[in-house]
Amino acid sequence: TVGASGAIFGVLAATLVAASPAAAVPSDTTPIACDSCDGWNAPHAPFRLHGDSYYVGVEGISAVLIATPDGLILLDGGLPQSVAPISANIRALGFRVEDIQWILVSHAHYDHVGGVAAFARLSGGKVGASVAGARALRAGAPPSDDPQGTPPYDVPFPAVKAVVEIADGGTI
Repeated sequence: TVGASGAIFGVLAATLVAASPAAAVPSDTTPIACDSCDGWNAPHAPFRLHGDSYYVGVEGISAVLIATPDGLILLDGGLPQSVAPISANIRALGFRVEDIQWILVSHAHYDHVGGVAAFARLSGGKVGASVAGARALRAGAPPSDDPQGTPPYDVPFPAVKAVVEIADGGTI
């Protein structure tokens, strides 16, 4: 059994570790757990799709990088835990995350937008989405009228406060 002094030491140690800045994980990279997440997030080598567009996603979740003369565009950001492998794929192609000017989203489900807040923070790029997508990103949850907004797809994700709303047919 642990004596009173051992129990007190354990509580103090746990408190110090929890309060330690090194132990803090940014909320925009805290992994989301799901039955498929580990398989989706398995490594996948980046490759050229066509012209100046590249697949930079992980095994089961696509992310596409488009190189333009005005900077990089990232389409979708995967899960929060996808940020590191997607960033590594971007670097492996000779690009820099810091050169991403826009992060655009296909739809506001956790497996496609979970990493968007982190990419916005890391790159300083603007986040763009449809009006409904922007509302969901700001809330950190899929839209209430989403036909797939029921379990297992109703998982919250890191919110993105600054989102540019892009109307149908709009340009960036």
